[in-house]
Amino acid sequence: MFDDRILLAKKAAWENRFLNSCGLALQADSAQNAPVDTGNLKNSISYKVEEDSVQCGSQVKYANIQEIRNGFFVGALDKVGAQISKLISAAGDL
Repeated sequence: MFDDRILLAKKAAWENRFLNSCGLALQADSAQNAPVDTGNLKNSISYKVEEDSVQCGSQVKYANIQEIRNGFFVGALDKVGAQISKLISAAGDL
């Protein structure tokens, strides 16, 4: 019983660490590819981990318009998503 709780705690910690790593990668790639005029949009990009998911975005009012024009969030999701898929496949081979 005690060992099960330790294993569950370790699994939860690894999942949280993995999701935070994904969030950091999405945030960095999105910011790198965001259009820059004043730097406000680029500097406003953040992420948060919620249970078993990651949300990445910006609170800047014009972020949606810039995303439609430039696709910096979608581009980051495609790039980072492909990297994550490779990592998960490799972990399955262990």
